[in-house]
Amino acid sequence: MSKQNRSGFPILRPLALLILLISGLLYFTQIFNEPSQVEEPKNQSRVDLREALSQIKLVLLSSGSFQNHSSSVSKVIDGDTVRLKDQTEVRYLGIDTPEKASPFYREASQKNRQLVEDKSVVILSPKHKSRDSYGRLIGVTFVSPESKPPADLVCVPFRLLSSGLAHIYIKDSNPLLSSLLPAYQQAQNYAIQQNLGIWKTFRLNSKNDFIATRFRFHKKDCRHMQGRKKIQWISSLTAFKSGRSPCRTCRPALHP
Repeated sequence: MSKQNRSGFPILRPLALLILLISGLLYFTQIFNEPSQVEEPKNQSRVDLREALSQIKLVLLSSGSFQNHSSSVSKVIDGDTVRLKDQTEVRYLGIDTPEKASPFYREASQKNRQLVEDKSVVILSPKHKSRDSYGRLIGVTFVSPESKPPADLVCVPFRLLSSGLAHIYIKDSNPLLSSLLPAYQQAQNYAIQQNLGIWKTFRLNSKNDFIATRFRFHKKDCRHMQGRKKIQWISSLTAFKSGRSPCRTCRPALHP
């Protein structure tokens, strides 16, 4: 019987985990090295994705700085939330997928289901503030390879971003998300350039029509901006590329 930590997850040997993750990511990088079946201009975008995967490998090399857990997914709740076999709910760190009744909600949920349902996963989470206000574990989820040697390993948030089924969403700054943010931005920028998924629903341009805050951007008449003295104007395109996400109240940059 394997030794258990307080969260009920088997305690993983750090070296074995590291070898597993890096081996899988090396294979995943090879996927992007294969000739494209789609017409260019994708060459530069694919190079950017390979660089992003290299950045994720560097994060994994320092994975001892973060908590890691392993389990299997028993239920996919939506595009960015799953339930593990031990009933722990996991919310993917640093991304947001469409809510119910929003365009691409079903596609994001289906993609997440395809990636993780009934599969073994490894979750990296911050050592501090690892739970949200709903008690969900916050972390970056990787699908564990099912064969030995590893056949593949998927960084789930990265795959959702690069498929155009999620955008970056930062609630609080933490070292894990800060380490992954450049890779997340590369994946999101790839989806923007290819006009995939949710990016068909946003008006992306270079007009400085919106107000920027640290992690969000807002319409000028948003109630959260009332009485604000210092204003930084920003375009929707710059806002997304800088890792900001649209305010959930005023919902800026959406097509009418």
